[in-house]
Amino acid sequence: MILRKPYAFLIKYFKIIHIILFLIFVYLVFEIRSIYMFFVNYVKNGGFTYLEDMANRYMNPLVFFMIILIIAFAISVYQLMKKKEKPILFYKILIVYGFVLLVFWIYFRNFFATLDKTSYESLTIIIYRDITAFLYYINFFYVGFSFIRGFGFDIKKFSFDKDKRELNLEETDNEEYELNLGVDKDNVTSYLRKERREFRYYLKENKGFLILGLIILIIGGGLYTYFNYFIPNKVYNEHDEININGIIYRINSTMITKNNKYSEVISQNNKFLIVNIDILNNNNDKEIEKENFRVKVNNNYYYPVSNYNNSFDDIGIIYNDKMVIKSRVLTNVNLIYKISDEDIKEVYFELLNGNNNNYNFDKILLMPKNNEQQVSTYNMNDSINISNNTIKVLDFKLYDKTSFDYENCYNDVCNKLTKIVVPKLNDYILALEIDNLANIDKEFLENYLGIKYIYSNKEYSVSSKTV
Repeated sequence: MILRKPYAFLIKYFKIIHIILFLIFVYLVFEIRSIYMFFVNYVKNGGFTYLEDMANRYMNPLVFFMIILIIAFAISVYQLMKKKEKPILFYKILIVYGFVLLVFWIYFRNFFATLDKTSYESLTIIIYRDITAFLYYINFFYVGFSFIRGFGFDIKKFSFDKDKRELNLEETDNEEYELNLGVDKDNVTSYLRKERREFRYYLKENKGFLILGLIILIIGGGLYTYFNYFIPNKVYNEHDEININGIIYRINSTMITKNNKYSEVISQNNKFLIVNIDILNNNNDKEIEKENFRVKVNNNYYYPVSNYNNSFDDIGIIYNDKMVIKSRVLTNVNLIYKISDEDIKEVYFELLNGNNNNYNFDKILLMPKNNEQQVSTYNMNDSINISNNTIKVLDFKLYDKTSFDYENCYNDVCNKLTKIVVPKLNDYILALEIDNLANIDKEFLENYLGIKYIYSNKEYSVSSKTV
């Protein structure tokens, strides 16, 4: 079979080839970035939103043919540069990078195609994110490299000295040659021996730098792996993700309070720790018991309580004993802990990572916000701004019984009635005279208006439910 050498064609269209490569790499920047951001958000949120046909959304089939084109151009230009005795390192790397991209595209297309049917450990997703980040950032190098060669290439400065005038083409660049489809084993063996010999020379010449780089790489990679994945008794921070047997946990916020949703003090001798946590169950529906979530406060252990859920039902879903976490649904839940009313030195949230025969806990250091109320003190007849309205407490009285008049209407016929109110034994009725109260929102009055008083050196509170 008689073929013509391609070198004249490659020299003539050298700039065009690199402009095409530049456009491909620019396109790849956006394509790989979308994959990279998918894994970044997966790690950050502990899950993903499934979309129809995700394989084609993230792994465009057109990119596969672009990668083949990159490999073909890289091999062709590599042969040209080698013949002209020009630098070939960049094109060697480009060939390797092209094949890495090809494997990456095939593998991750299958990943997205089966994403809705397969569970992945958090560590696996982190590794995928880092691989994608590497491919994404190295792409910028070849964007710049191909841009310079495509738009800034000066054929004279590039010094193809033996070419004819403009392109300095040699007759041999366009001569016919015979292509032997058979493989000459001697030539292949000789070529491999030559490449191996040159590689050994390169290693010897750069031995010091290579050893130093390898030591830094091994130490850095070892420390990173140790501190992130294998360090014993590792303590996580809030917002860190922890994957335990396919279930991903992440604490969003923590808070300490003494008051319920009506701003009433629930217990004089206790505080309540509220932990808001996201749970993504990549397995089947699973029942999680309260023993899985314990907190360590000042070296004392506490488990979630459910008998105070009504006091906090305004904050969202609250954990109940033996709560079922649905499969592949991101569940946000609040855990309530009743803890001692004392100065808090340190708080750890501990997740059970084991079974009945092997109790291990992953620890998370909590930094709970103190939600204690800031109490402002006013005197009688002072103006108090509430909900953009100004009210005044004009007077108060205590009664052992009282009465008020009201109208009872039926079919447009109204009768005036009097109701007598008698408190419980040893209780009194407190009557407040408040100016401008009618302008305050009814819901605010029902939920937040209350009275605190001290009797026999003990503080009591009464909500507006008793009004």
